[in-house]
Amino acid sequence: MNRRLKHSTFLFCSLFFLPLTARSQDSRPTEQGEPDRQAKPESLSFRAARRIILSSLLGKGGKDDDAVKKHTDATRLLFVAGPAGTAYLGSLHRNSKALAAKFGNAEEGERGTVEGMDKAVQLLEASLGKGEKAAEARESLFELGDKAAPVFHAFRKRLGKLRQSWIQNKIRRGLGSGAIFAGQYDEIKLLGDDVQAMMFVMLDPEERDYAAGLESGLLRALRDVVKKLTKKQKDYLVSIADDDFEEDAIRDLSIYLLSDTGDKARFLKKVEGFKALIANEDDNDDDKRRGYQGLSDVYYHGRIYKKAADAWRSYLKLREDDSDDDLAGDRYNACCSMALAGELDQAFELLELAIKTKSFTNADRLLIIDHDINPLRKDDRFLALLEKYKKTFVIETLEKNKAKAKAKKKQAGGGKQN
Repeated sequence: MNRRLKHSTFLFCSLFFLPLTARSQDSRPTEQGEPDRQAKPESLSFRAARRIILSSLLGKGGKDDDAVKKHTDATRLLFVAGPAGTAYLGSLHRNSKALAAKFGNAEEGERGTVEGMDKAVQLLEASLGKGEKAAEARESLFELGDKAAPVFHAFRKRLGKLRQSWIQNKIRRGLGSGAIFAGQYDEIKLLGDDVQAMMFVMLDPEERDYAAGLESGLLRALRDVVKKLTKKQKDYLVSIADDDFEEDAIRDLSIYLLSDTGDKARFLKKVEGFKALIANEDDNDDDKRRGYQGLSDVYYHGRIYKKAADAWRSYLKLREDDSDDDLAGDRYNACCSMALAGELDQAFELLELAIKTKSFTNADRLLIIDHDINPLRKDDRFLALLEKYKKTFVIETLEKNKAKAKAKKKQAGGGKQN
């Protein structure tokens, strides 16, 4: 779906990902495999990147320019690797989590330098693997007791910051893509079973260390992560949803997340409000248009796609005398809902009406990255439509994406922790 909401610019404060977040004005998002405009470190293999990341997390490698560059290149490559890179960080979290009981709460552990603790670093590195050698390393690490605790706590702190930065970067790219679709942030779940709690901490105004503008992305990403809310998390969302001074977009996203997890009262209230506009006895077409457009939006974000498609049909019928240029964006959004509802014939009809106009300036990007139209991409009519309107860049990029997907599948074993 074409993103309607505007988001303010925000900054990242984590030292781990700061070099990765820099992006030129003409760069494109890399969601769903769109070409990464940043230069990739050609000489760095995926396996080597993992080693450099682990070395950095363990406090090895020094702080010289060369070490920083290697870490930056490794981090970028792991992110570009997609789910394999994310799964690697998740495996580090899971394997180190098993050590936490021995060393206490990592958040309360002794902090500072780990100089002179080479043995503990070596044992911790070995213990993060699998098999007998890893088990032996863990036992030796436990024998060091308090001497190993600072090393472990420093590692967990660095890993937590890196995983948080990973989430921030994933969300930044999602917001920058201009697209919204269910499952857009599924990959975040690979980081570990505590990401839901981590993301709620990131939402807390007193805890977060980034500029305003990430809230909407975090709430949207949480919809792909959350299965069940704790009472504290639910109360926090309710406080946002019921805050008349909060930004409307943030309130709406809180309402959708509450609805996803069973509290549908506020969602249904929004639906009834738009239905009341449609049923206005004054027979005001402006009210009806606002009502049907609002319903289509609420049902879409509520992931009730058949009702969203029905609302779009009624809305577009009221605007049938408007120009193709004026309707391009709405037709594309309607196309998305109809594709997700399985109504492919009308979805293709609306997609063609949208992309043939000059006003739909971000068509190429959405045709590549928007998952909402995945049902259309599987149909032969999609390629025929691209060829008809000479969407050469889109065709070439989609072909490259297929090749990249095959390569990543072949490389997937490299994302597992040995």
